[in-house]
Amino acid sequence: MEASGLIGPIPSVNVTLLNLTYIIISDLNGTDTSFSQLLIDANLPKLERLMLRSCNLIGEIPASFGTFTSIKILDLSFNRLGGEISENLSTLDNLNYLFLNGNNFTGKVPSWILNSKENIDLSYNNFTDTGVPGCQQSNIMNLFSSIARVNNSGILPCLRSQTTCTAGCK
Repeated sequence: MEASGLIGPIPSVNVTLLNLTYIIISDLNGTDTSFSQLLIDANLPKLERLMLRSCNLIGEIPASFGTFTSIKILDLSFNRLGGEISENLSTLDNLNYLFLNGNNFTGKVPSWILNSKENIDLSYNNFTDTGVPGCQQSNIMNLFSSIARVNNSGILPCLRSQTTCTAGCK
């Protein structure tokens, strides 16, 4: 249902779908969907790709997402998710790509993300601290414009002209 333009919330999944490997839904129009109500009771043991991009999702990532152990790609970009990134996501051992860009996440970027070898996009969020001196941790992590404005100048700390590239520079 990618770029479907469908209107309305995503229905809750409360079923056992033993062979389902992909869920891809994007660009929904309509009302907000509370993220805490989605996929809570789902038994999806083979789910490898969960892509809910631009689906009007609000709230925090549910703790139950830590149970999707087969996930390789998790894309929750361009929603209005907030709060701190759940530590439960650190248990996703098969995760290769994590897209949380374009949301309202706050707090400090978790250390498990900073130490990850996976491809991660956290750009355009509202973190209070990225835990790194520049805009990028490495060439596999995007933190561009991901820290909240905390000074009166309105300049994002990682975009100041005196900031030098320290990791993954060419």
